[in-house]
Amino acid sequence: MVSVVLCTFNRADLLPRAVGSVLGQDYGNLELIIVDDASTDGTEALVGSFEDERIVYIRNDTNIGAAASRNRGIALARGEFVAFQDSDDVWLPGKLSRQLEALKDPPASYAACYSSLWRVGPAGISMLPGKNAAGEGDDLFDKLLRWNLVGIPTLVVRKDCLTRVGALDERLPRLIDWDLALRLAREYPVLFCREPLLLSYHTESSITENVDAYIESVALILSKYAEDYKGRWWLVVNHYLFNARYLARNRRYGRALEYLLKALGVPLQRLITGEVTIP
Repeated sequence: MVSVVLCTFNRADLLPRAVGSVLGQDYGNLELIIVDDASTDGTEALVGSFEDERIVYIRNDTNIGAAASRNRGIALARGEFVAFQDSDDVWLPGKLSRQLEALKDPPASYAACYSSLWRVGPAGISMLPGKNAAGEGDDLFDKLLRWNLVGIPTLVVRKDCLTRVGALDERLPRLIDWDLALRLAREYPVLFCREPLLLSYHTESSITENVDAYIESVALILSKYAEDYKGRWWLVVNHYLFNARYLARNRRYGRALEYLLKALGVPLQRLITGEVTIP
């Protein structure tokens, strides 16, 4: 059995599409745990109209965020594997069966499998991660320190391995998938399915629109993995430079300058002290 955890907040208009893409998979031995993060748009009544006994519905009394909601879902999961879905995304046909088949007979004992996805937005459609960006096995952790490669709705992970690496970090307002992927890849080999198995829709209400949440989350991840970044100081420079560009594009010029100076300060600090300190 696979436990699919889907957390949602005020997405009643999009939820049927996401739910249908899970329940319509050709692998049907699953439960779909829908965690309603205190929606006010009729989500509860909508879920009640879905006639499928595989659905488990829970509702938070207050809005606690995506990480905490997913943790509630994981705690209820009965499956050998846990998968994730977002309420504005669509699993493509065959997603679950292809990933489970890959995990049944791999060349090594993989803890999880992630896939490429199609990102759909105002600028068009693109495939992520890029052709040469993805990694797997022992190579993945080093690549993840450079950038996030694992979209959480593409991930299928063994429940026991997920339990061992610990709950999702509820301090992170964004990049929860990046942190989880780093923890999994540091402890276990992770398999990559190059075929895109998900449509990820970029919407105005998405958390990916929150600039401050992104900057805060990057800072926390750099701090959490400071020991791993010490010997890869140029990656810290790259993250700071990206932050500067991202802030400048959003007209946060003062903070953009702050991160530009941080980027310049990293090699200077290494030259003077011989090491890099990450706040």
